Amino acid sequence: MFVLTLALTANTLAKRQRQHNLHMYAPQSWEDTLRLLVELSATAAFALSGLMEAARKKLDAGFL
Repeated sequence: MFVLTLALTANTLAKRQRQHNLHMYAPQSWEDTLRLLVELSATAAFALSGLMEAARKKLDAGFL
């Protein structure tokens, strides 16, 4: 799931780069910036939750 999320984020970044190349001097809309920030935040939160879950399982295994 994490790899899929990274792939989607990478795809979004690539799409934004292509759009930027087509419209080099067009102003960037705030919606695009907000969407990118939300996607990056969600990816970071997902990765952090995975790390926390792995740490929790490791601690639980030590007490059993």
